[in-house]
Amino acid sequence: MHAYLLKPVPSAELLTTITAVCGGPTSGGETAPELITRYTIREDRQQLRILVAEDNPVNQKLITSLLKKNGHEVAVAENGRLAVEATEKERFDLVLMDMQMPIMDGLEATAIIRERESAGDFHLPIVALTANAMKADEEKCMQASMDAFISKPIQREQFFATIGSIIKEAPRGEDREVPMGEDTSPPAPKEMIDREQVLEKVAGDWELLREIVSLFLEDLPTQLTAISEAIAARDETALQRTARTLKGSIANFTIGEPYEIAFGLETMGRQEDLEGAEAEYAALEKKMDEFKVALIALADSRSEK
Repeated sequence: MHAYLLKPVPSAELLTTITAVCGGPTSGGETAPELITRYTIREDRQQLRILVAEDNPVNQKLITSLLKKNGHEVAVAENGRLAVEATEKERFDLVLMDMQMPIMDGLEATAIIRERESAGDFHLPIVALTANAMKADEEKCMQASMDAFISKPIQREQFFATIGSIIKEAPRGEDREVPMGEDTSPPAPKEMIDREQVLEKVAGDWELLREIVSLFLEDLPTQLTAISEAIAARDETALQRTARTLKGSIANFTIGEPYEIAFGLETMGRQEDLEGAEAEYAALEKKMDEFKVALIALADSRSEK
């Protein structure tokens, strides 16, 4: 026997194990391969120091927890300016840069970092985090000298595959296909939240799931108030920004009706047409009451296995 793993086995861990076993000495070799376990995999995995530039607290928690569970050291910056300052003071192996942040966005922050690098030899890999997974947005990332982009909501396998490809300096181009879009299969009509999809996002970690649910519920009143105030002030820019923030948080749990309503409000702000925004907000409030109940029930549930 060359390896053993305990069930349930994460797909990424299974793939790493198969690769390690197949890459070891053959049965005709002079030495027997070392027994591979999930612990030797973690020891051999490259440990990185990663800066996460993300202003959404739910996304912050999810991303940093997934990275730490994979053995990486993580620092957080809540806006682009803080990200620039952090990279001036410390050396990072990788930056995960949200495209749309307050004070300074990801594109501007990346431009400053790249300008600073022009005098030296070090290239800091920067991966964009964006909910706008369209070809034009990918082109903006590449034009800003970003190395890749990851669409939100985070899909765990794509997330780590992209990071791995960047750190290994895989060439960009047609041969490296990165899934785009937010077209995760929606939950069944009678289910507001797809339990299995949410568990996949948190790698089956119930404690992490409870933490991000708690963060979401804690921040929800503030986000709803901000949307309501933007509508009352007829401030299209503020509505686009606040609705996008709420949409990004909801997307960690579902892209069903709550997500769609928040997206509708974001679109009204972007198109500078607030006709019917009050009625849409009322529908959002009602749906969020149902959503909160569903989230609490999910966090209190247990695995059936």
